[in-house]
Amino acid sequence: MSIPHPYMSGTANLVKLIVNLREKGLPKKFSKSSLKRAKIPLSYTGRIINALKFVGIIGEKGKPSEEAIDIFSEKDAKKFAGKFNNLIENAYSSLFKKHKKSTWNLDREKLTNFFRETDKKAEVIAEWQAKTFMAFADLARKQPPASAEPYQPAQFSSEKELTKTETKNLTEAERLIALFTQFIAEKEDTIFERTHSFEGRDIHPEIASASQELFDNAHYPEATFRACKILEEKVGRLTSSKEKGVKLMNKAFNAENPKLLLSDLEDSTQNKNEQEGYRSLFCGAMAAIRNPRAHGAKIEDGIDQCLDHLSLASMLMRKLDDATRP
Repeated sequence: MSIPHPYMSGTANLVKLIVNLREKGLPKKFSKSSLKRAKIPLSYTGRIINALKFVGIIGEKGKPSEEAIDIFSEKDAKKFAGKFNNLIENAYSSLFKKHKKSTWNLDREKLTNFFRETDKKAEVIAEWQAKTFMAFADLARKQPPASAEPYQPAQFSSEKELTKTETKNLTEAERLIALFTQFIAEKEDTIFERTHSFEGRDIHPEIASASQELFDNAHYPEATFRACKILEEKVGRLTSSKEKGVKLMNKAFNAENPKLLLSDLEDSTQNKNEQEGYRSLFCGAMAAIRNPRAHGAKIEDGIDQCLDHLSLASMLMRKLDDATRP
């Protein structure tokens, strides 16, 4: 089974990290903590780590791959660009096999169509996959100059440590400012992407697609209801059932005779318990969250409460993504 192509709704932090790695070197090990020290927001780290694994920068046990060490140690800008190009071409081999060298210049629509056909994901995910590839392509086409230092595992400094040394590294700081000024001028729309509240909660793309417009216009109860409705509709499609709400969830996830399996633990008793637990969660989402907002009750959800509801719906939607039939 092929590995799905990586995706993220905003690529500015991915770009920032690659430039950082080119400038400062690779860490001993990639982790959410090491990316946080590199000033990458925690909500982005998971998706970025997946993307770096996909292209081959991260190897076994989170350590930089041998190929990545070779690439990011390269001081010659042209040689670095060539090696980075090869890295991306190898990772996206099916895309390059179909479109050859024109792949580098494909527009977002063509890329989205390719990813949707290949990975069979929702259109919004395919769009984010296209954005992620385009970010790698932009980095491959134009690379910042290499650091003069040979490869050493990077030790990302804390803000306090930077404050102590900033006056000693004025030349380096000025060079970095010039580099980022140039890069920002060329990709201003990407670098200054506004971070949406959904990013911090990692809202599932299908939930985001259905609810974001309502959420952005402060229709919080309606955004919650729409998220639950999308969840309900997906369960109905997967089970070919015309039932609704709690009845649908009981039928779909009944531990004795389930239509969809949500657990793959080795222990059959634990499997059954987990299945029953998720059945309760799906039923609860319908009874306690969806239904009151569907029956005309006057509910005044705040933004944080709405985000809590959408986070729950996203968690359940991800369980559906991994569900199997008995």
